Amino acid sequence: NLALGAQDGELTITASDCTRNFGGFSFHYSGDAPAPESRVRVARPDTLIAQGLPPPDLIKIDTEGAEWGILTSFSEDALSRVGWIVGELHSVRSFDLLEYLSRWFLIETKKSMKSPLFMFAAKNKTS
Repeated sequence: NLALGAQDGELTITASDCTRNFGGFSFHYSGDAPAPESRVRVARPDTLIAQGLPPPDLIKIDTEGAEWGILTSFSEDALSRVGWIVGELHSVRSFDLLEYLSRWFLIETKKSMKSPLFMFAAKNKTS
């Protein structure tokens, strides 16, 4: 098991007590009750790319609040070569992330007034 993150190492990931996400896990736990935790190995995307993995063509991301840390840990060169990014943002620096991505991507968002979460799609400006 391996998670992408802003730093290489190991972090604690917490099981969600939210029934809407079918038992997801997060580095940004926001529940009220104690929840099961696990340790998980974390790698920066650029660490994996340096080991021979090519930059992705498509990123699908729904990481329960860790989107900023993951996407901004790609080198600018690698991120600028991604064709599409789609996913859900969880109000943890969401607008900062969209502004950062707008350097390379055309961005579309969809948000309900009833939820702090919103969907987004980002298409590379050069594709």
